[in-house]
Amino acid sequence: MTYKQKTPHLGIPVVGNRDRISPDVEMRKYTIIENMLIAGTQGLTEVVFDDGTYTLSADGNEFKVKVTAGGTFPSMHGIVQGFYFKAQPSVSWEGLKNGYFYYLYVKATPKTPYEHSSIRLTASSVQLGKGALLMATVDLREETPRLNTEPEDKVYSQDVARHASDKYNPHGRRLEQDELIIRKDLVIAAGAIVDIDGEVFQGAEFAVAAAALVGRKVEVIDFVSGGPKGVLLKASGKVVCAQVQRRVTSSVDTFTGELGVGYFGEDDSADSALEFKVYNNGEEGVPMRAFVICG
Repeated sequence: MTYKQKTPHLGIPVVGNRDRISPDVEMRKYTIIENMLIAGTQGLTEVVFDDGTYTLSADGNEFKVKVTAGGTFPSMHGIVQGFYFKAQPSVSWEGLKNGYFYYLYVKATPKTPYEHSSIRLTASSVQLGKGALLMATVDLREETPRLNTEPEDKVYSQDVARHASDKYNPHGRRLEQDELIIRKDLVIAAGAIVDIDGEVFQGAEFAVAAAALVGRKVEVIDFVSGGPKGVLLKASGKVVCAQVQRRVTSSVDTFTGELGVGYFGEDDSADSALEFKVYNNGEEGVPMRAFVICG
């Protein structure tokens, strides 16, 4: 069911004379409004409301991707460069050459602000930045062409609302990035699993995982305390940091006292970057373990 009236720009359904109120149409109307508000407050200028059916076909020695409307909806509509667009019932990207990978975009034209079907379809062999709305990708490099209508960087308005309301997984439960820049803190919750190239770390092994993340080698050295005069230890690589703790054996009646670590360049006893010295103000001969991160 649809209403007899709709707004001229966004096509929001409006009750007309003798129309019955439809919960489904009302929900669609207010979802459009809500998602527009969310997109606006988050500064999104490229977002998809809905799109139709995609087909990939050969056109002589080239290929084309065609999008056709589904039901009462246009072939595709959304926001591009901050302007609402509503495409014709059938649109297509043409002239796609065999042997290439294409990103299929919608771009605005000077007429888009007042003529919503006036858009420009662009097929690019590289990803475009702001000002272009990604709709699909097509891979013509292999023997069997592949059309992907849900590429990773395609943003639907429904996803915008879901993103804004989900404080735990705003990007979905799985996120893949080429680079992750941490400006302040990295927090790994208790019980989480860190997987680095198939090697899984848990619990107390997080320090190992963190060291591996920044390309460091981790080494464990068992030794016995040397008391206030200390004990000199040597790692297999340049010592970046050493964490020392007592090992518990059958007896805990010995006293270690406060622990301290002297590094090369700061402690005269360490003659190279591979060495460090562990002091304790308690007894000698107490079983100890050093957890060493090497550069």
